[in-house]
Amino acid sequence: MEGDTEILVPRTEASTSARPAVFFNPAMEENRSIGVCALDAYQTTTQRELSICDPLTGTGVRGIRYAKEVPKTRKVVINDANPLAVELAKRNVELNGLQETVEIHAEESNNLLSRFAARGQRLDVIDLDPFGSPAPFIESTIRATKAGGLIAMTATDTGALNGVYPRACLRRYGSRPLRVEYGPEVGIRILAASLCGCAARHGFGIEVRLSHSTRHYLRIYATTEKGLKSADESVSKLGYLQHCFNCSHREVGFNHILESQRCPNCGATLSAGGPIWLGKIFDKRFCQKTMENLRKKSWKSRLRVSQILDAILAEADGPPTYFEADQLAERLRLPSRSVNRIIESLCNMGYFASRTHFSQKGFRTDAPIGVLEETMTCLAR
Repeated sequence: MEGDTEILVPRTEASTSARPAVFFNPAMEENRSIGVCALDAYQTTTQRELSICDPLTGTGVRGIRYAKEVPKTRKVVINDANPLAVELAKRNVELNGLQETVEIHAEESNNLLSRFAARGQRLDVIDLDPFGSPAPFIESTIRATKAGGLIAMTATDTGALNGVYPRACLRRYGSRPLRVEYGPEVGIRILAASLCGCAARHGFGIEVRLSHSTRHYLRIYATTEKGLKSADESVSKLGYLQHCFNCSHREVGFNHILESQRCPNCGATLSAGGPIWLGKIFDKRFCQKTMENLRKKSWKSRLRVSQILDAILAEADGPPTYFEADQLAERLRLPSRSVNRIIESLCNMGYFASRTHFSQKGFRTDAPIGVLEETMTCLAR
C-alpha cells in the first residue's frame, strides 16, 4: 500500500544486489506523495479535468496514484518500454479497478509523447521520472503539453547538476555548474533553465511553482504559458551566478559578464556559472495549496512530506542561494552555532532569514557575507 493505492511491486532478494526486472524505488514514496498533492493543487487552480501522462512508469505506481488520488482526473496514460513492467502495471491497474481511466502503452517514451504533440491530443500534465537525467525527454514533453499545462521533472544525475561532473552538465543541460555548498539549489535552477530554454524555442514561457531537493534527486513543477511574450519574459529570468571560493560571497545577474570580477568582500577572483533560472523556484500560493491537500491525508509518508513543505513555505520569499552554518564556522575557525540562533540574530537586525529544506544546517538570508561573518563571530563570543 502506498498512499491510498494498492501496488504490487517486484520481489527483491536480500541475498543479491541484482536489480529487479521491473524498477521500483520505495524511497521515492515521498516524491510521489508530493506529486499527488501538487497535482491536486494544480487541478484546484485550473478547474480542469486532468489528462496526465507518466511516460516512464515502471510498476505504474505514480500514474496509478494520480488516477486514484487526484480529484477530477479524466485520463492517465502510463508507458514503459520494458514489457515486464507493462504486464505488472496492467495488474496494478486492475487491482485498483482503474481500467476505464488508465491507458497502458509499451513503447519508447519520446515516440509516445510525439503522438500527443498534435493539437487536440495534448495533455494537461506530464511527469518525467527517469532513471538519471530527464534531458532526453524535455523536447517531446514540451510538444505534448497543453498551453497552461503542468510539467513535473525528477533528475537523479545530481553529480552533473551539482558540479561534480561539469562537462556532463554542460552536455546535457547547456549550463556550467559550480561545485558550491548550495549545489542542490544551483542544480534546481539549471534544471529550470533547461526547461525554460526548450519551452521558449516552441513559443512557451514557464513559471516554476514548486521545487525540492530530497535524498538523491532534484524535482521541479512548472506550468507553461503559450505566446512569444511569455517566452521572452521567461528567458529574461535566465542569468548567471558568481561565487567567491575564498569567503563564500555570491551574486547573481542577468548579463553574461557581471559588473564585478573581483569579490567585493575579500578581493579574490570570482568564479562564474550558468545560465541558471533566476526566477522564483517556489510559488508560495501553490505551495500552500499543496500543503492544504497534504493535511487531508493520513499517509505514512505524511510527516516527512509535511516537514519538507513547511521548510519550503518558510524560505519561499527568500533570495537566491543559501549558506551552510558549519561551513561558515569552519572557514572562520569558530565553533559551530545552531542555525536557529543565527536566524534569530539576523532577523533582529532586520534581514530576511529562514531555514531551508535543502539542508539541515542551511539557512537562507539576504544579509551580505560581511554581516554573516560578524554575526558568527559575535555568537562565538
